[in-house]
Amino acid sequence: MEITLPINFEERLPLGDSNERSKLISEVVSINGDVVSLTEIYLVENVKLATRYMWFLSELGMTFPAKLRSCMPTVLALWEKIQVPNKEASLANYWLIAGVPAENEGIATTWLFDWITNPHCNITTKTRAIKVLKRLAIKYPELMDELRVTLNALIDVQSAEEKKRYESLMRHLN
Repeated sequence: MEITLPINFEERLPLGDSNERSKLISEVVSINGDVVSLTEIYLVENVKLATRYMWFLSELGMTFPAKLRSCMPTVLALWEKIQVPNKEASLANYWLIAGVPAENEGIATTWLFDWITNPHCNITTKTRAIKVLKRLAIKYPELMDELRVTLNALIDVQSAEEKKRYESLMRHLN
């Protein structure tokens, strides 16, 4: 299947800044580009291109959340093949932007709790994961208790920066 792309998409994506990605998003949407097929191609390309494509998806989702949602099954199917550093932060961000698809709530919950308790995940990933879990807890109130217990356990063992962030997030859970 031939995919219609904006002019010089592959060249512009890794070189561009946020303004260039915004232009690419407008062009993809205007030609009704198949974002799902693009996702299949670009998330497993070289690390730089895949990283920029992940940024592209975040920015796409901010304006067109349904387009980002349509890519989520592909992102999850390709998850193990994606070689982007800190890819967890991007996925948590997608879930913040577009919501967690109902069919992925189970795996999302597991991964999000894994990320907030993983000492190797950065604070951005952990913060986004906590925010997504907080949203899921609105739908599934039993998650709120688990989130509180997990965060209380983490507060004592984290760096000063993380401790401050967790305490702030804890205040918002009540």
